[in-house]
Amino acid sequence: NDIMVIMPVALSKDDIDKRRYEKVVGFSKNHPAILMWFIGNEWNLDYNKYWGYKTVAQAAKATNQVARLIKKIDPYHPVGSCLGDRFSDKDPRNTIKWILKACSKVEIWGLNIYRGKDFGDLFTQWQSITDKPMFLSEFGIDSFETISYKRVNDFQAVECKGSENQKVQAEYAISLWQDIV
Repeated sequence: NDIMVIMPVALSKDDIDKRRYEKVVGFSKNHPAILMWFIGNEWNLDYNKYWGYKTVAQAAKATNQVARLIKKIDPYHPVGSCLGDRFSDKDPRNTIKWILKACSKVEIWGLNIYRGKDFGDLFTQWQSITDKPMFLSEFGIDSFETISYKRVNDFQAVECKGSENQKVQAEYAISLWQDIV
């Protein structure tokens, strides 16, 4: 039915260490539904513990190596990866700009962006650091409207209080889609 998929092939350090992606790519590379291969999801964020690596730099090195090896197995499909929103991280080696340079073998990037009612300067930020393609792999707003919380760090909160608010969720969703248009 002409449906194609972005095929995740490595979603953990264990997948990388055991080289599971090689079997998946080798087995599936000629299937007509494969659009591209995908490595990881938000592996650059603290809560994800960088896939089990101690630093973003180690995770980036592994990601780049996996992308390079996948291209050897299948040179015909693009290899992508997905990052969480860390354009302005305080550590320069955690920024998306640094990661893109460290992961030169990744050909397309998915971005998971949760900035509120619009994407702010996301598209300008992206164009200022690379000419590689990107897509929005996740965006939106949680249906849970938080009214109080305890901040853990720039990316995490605990002890959240609030309730579901579908009206606000709908307003944000419409606004985000309009921003994309």
